[in-house]
Amino acid sequence: MSDPLRALLDGATPGVAYHLMNDSGILQNGLNFDPPSTHFETVPNDISEAAIEWLLGQDEQSVGQMIRRVGRSLLEYDIDAAIRLLPKLNEKDGLGLRQQIAQQLATSRSPSEAQSFIAQFSGEPGYDQLQAALIAGVAQSDTMMARQMAAQIADVDARDAAYAQVIAHHAQTNPAEASRWLSSIVNENQRGAAAGQLASNWYANDPVAATHWVGKLPAGPSRDSAILQMSYRWGEPTPDTDRLIASIKNRDKRGQAKIRQIYGLMRTNPAVARKLLEDEDIPSYLRQQAEAALSQSGLRF
Repeated sequence: MSDPLRALLDGATPGVAYHLMNDSGILQNGLNFDPPSTHFETVPNDISEAAIEWLLGQDEQSVGQMIRRVGRSLLEYDIDAAIRLLPKLNEKDGLGLRQQIAQQLATSRSPSEAQSFIAQFSGEPGYDQLQAALIAGVAQSDTMMARQMAAQIADVDARDAAYAQVIAHHAQTNPAEASRWLSSIVNENQRGAAAGQLASNWYANDPVAATHWVGKLPAGPSRDSAILQMSYRWGEPTPDTDRLIASIKNRDKRGQAKIRQIYGLMRTNPAVARKLLEDEDIPSYLRQQAEAALSQSGLRF
């Protein structure tokens, strides 16, 4: 166990120590930190001052290693402690933690507090990514506000990433409206990924409406991505699913959609899954990968 992680665990109140150990793999790996289980009966809301002061005195590499392992839990239990550790991190680790802090502040406290936090980094590399992270937090409770905020991001890639987050959350309550927001995303690959997530979430709640929407999309990456993501949720082939798969021009992507449908069927209807796997339109490398995965799963059909 690294010294910073040991210090954090030793200095943390018992409930926090338990969750940090669990997230970092210490419990699973059986490393040498095993206080009595009675110490874990309550979950407190902060890390001890002594632990933070000790960590602030450690080198950049050691603190960065600790943050990469338990940063998510540290944010959940003591976001202010995470903020105090930022100066100890290198540029890469620091940007990653800043993004997590921005999103957590927007989610658990308020968008204005998150905005105040990221404002101190305005003009620095990665500021647009901080804005996108903040918006991802806002989108969990207010997609309309998040969409307005996303429109203000200058960097196109960061703006597209923020829009994708907004669309994903809005799709949970109003997928039809979310589908009309896809045009806000400039980058074709980002738009395709957002379309795929939207289609999958929509199909889970309303298969007919989702299938109808995808069927009307113009040929291209967004339509292909939507079909690929929905195919995980399909059961046995139907005329609609067959038509959608056939509309994918790229053979590899067509094969991927069929393989995903097979994965969805292998437990519920293995006979149909086996028959679909014999489809000659599926590239041999995809078939071999699927057969290997099925073999490793222990399923026989």
